Amino acid sequence: MSDLAFIRLAARGDDPVTWWPAADTGAVGSGTLQEAAAAVGQREVVVLVPTEQVLLATARVPGRHRAQRARAVPYSMEDDMARDVEDSHFALPAGGGPSPLPVCVADRERMDDWTSALQEAGLRPAALVPDALVLPLVEDSWTVARVNGHALVRTAVNAGFMADEDNLPTLLALALEAHDGRPPARLMVLADDEPAAAGALAGAAAGLEITVDEPPRPLLARAAAGYDRRTTLNLLQGEYAPGGEDGERWRPWLVVAALAVLWLAMEGAIQVADFSRLKQQEARLDAGIEATFRDALPGVTRMVNPRVQMERRLAFLEGRESGATGLLPLLHAAGGVLRDEADIKLTALSYRGDALYLDLQLPNLQRLDRLKSSLAEDGRAVEIQNASSEGGRVRARILVREGAP
Repeated sequence: MSDLAFIRLAARGDDPVTWWPAADTGAVGSGTLQEAAAAVGQREVVVLVPTEQVLLATARVPGRHRAQRARAVPYSMEDDMARDVEDSHFALPAGGGPSPLPVCVADRERMDDWTSALQEAGLRPAALVPDALVLPLVEDSWTVARVNGHALVRTAVNAGFMADEDNLPTLLALALEAHDGRPPARLMVLADDEPAAAGALAGAAAGLEITVDEPPRPLLARAAAGYDRRTTLNLLQGEYAPGGEDGERWRPWLVVAALAVLWLAMEGAIQVADFSRLKQQEARLDAGIEATFRDALPGVTRMVNPRVQMERRLAFLEGRESGATGLLPLLHAAGGVLRDEADIKLTALSYRGDALYLDLQLPNLQRLDRLKSSLAEDGRAVEIQNASSEGGRVRARILVREGAP
């Protein structure tokens, strides 16, 4: 990758960007985007964006074709996101792969800001990649890098997170707990501008071999070893994909494409016929279900989910429902706890199945532990699903349900 250059955008707009290599010196440069564009010259450019400003997650989606999965991913993640999917941009790996599928999610507004700034500087990058995903990664190992007072962690080819150094042991322990079925064998600790301190991670990574890569080297100087254009998630896809440059390369495939369109049209006609037949069959089944529902529950006027409604009525009749369960008791319990916590902000909540999901902003991890204990009173099950630090506060999602954990 001798003709490859990396530019790392700053988390704050007033901070300088950095780039490597700078001109012909092989050093890391710092300054404005315009200076970065002049320094990298005609090299192919990969732009790194702050991992804390995107969401690295996974999605379980059906289908084998990438286009089908790309359409399904936003709706499969809708319940787990604090903002509307229409305001978010979703990126998938180029090679696809089995489900669950790695996904990178960014705000459309932020994507527009990034791409506009790069365009104004005269830069047309080949890829836009979260900075944690260019850390060197070896088999059966996680990589931790200290960069400018915080830490980046890469747990897989397209998975990782950012943490403040003070919170790194806690968040690392939570990540290892989430990977309990397939934890890594070792932890590789890198350093940016000062020797790495592996001792602080010993408690969180108990049982893992910890290796330290020294002397310190800038993150950008390591990026070429950790980036793979074939597999690394690239945010420049869909409406943000570069267009037009490779049109000539695809010209020989136009005949093949035309035949494929014809075949798809024939397949579409068959699918339409099958769909019409299935819709008629579905209408008959729905009518039968409604008739059975009315016979079984004559006093119920609204049919939402016939199976669940009838199962609940059967449980009630058999005496298997005792005590208050459902959304309202959980809301009452959570509201009673949060009402007395003035410095805890509830950003979103949802109820799925028998569980209440709370998205919160807290001042620190200690408050998160205390809140978990308060919510767990009276025998409720409480689980911290994720936690991350951003802007001096902790963002967390907590699951609450009735019954023992």
